[in-house]
Amino acid sequence: MPGADDNASGVASLLELSRLLKERASKLDKQIDLVAFTLEEPPNFATNNMGSAHHAESVKDDVKKIKGMIALDMVGYFKDEKDSQKYPLPIFKWFHGDKGNFIGVIGNLPAWGWIQQVKHTMGRNTALPVKWLSAPDFIPGVDFSDHRNYSRLGIPSVMISDLAFYRNPHYHQHTDKPETLDYKRMGQVVEGLLGTLINI
Repeated sequence: MPGADDNASGVASLLELSRLLKERASKLDKQIDLVAFTLEEPPNFATNNMGSAHHAESVKDDVKKIKGMIALDMVGYFKDEKDSQKYPLPIFKWFHGDKGNFIGVIGNLPAWGWIQQVKHTMGRNTALPVKWLSAPDFIPGVDFSDHRNYSRLGIPSVMISDLAFYRNPHYHQHTDKPETLDYKRMGQVVEGLLGTLINI
């Protein structure tokens, strides 16, 4: 399966963040760990086989030293057309609109404070609209990425996402190809994340 948005867009963004952070390494006043995980998809999703589950287990004794976790999920698909954005509940449309032209900062209810910090810091560092969602894990999609394994340890955790199957019709399809991505706005996601990692 091609997988351009899910999840090559997240991997490419992680690699670019690595390059940009290396350029600024001498000015950083904190430790920032960039980690790529395997086995996030079914049949391993929500099991202890997930790469992030293994990594989370390895840091569980250092939970108090970890400010937060940010998972890069699908970050490359954007649309400006009306009704290009769907949601798990209709009420979200009232707050976030019906256009898939923003990046989301998503997490569960205990992560509310971290969600707000990441959302506002990203928003100050990118021209791309940044919106947020804090909701119970039973809302479909809220915990559909690697951040779930850190959240269960009490580490504030969020997912950065273009809202996956609520926006991208190519989700888990053979049509999830590079030409469907918006590289300008992907770059704006990276800009926002770089500013967040440096300043938060």
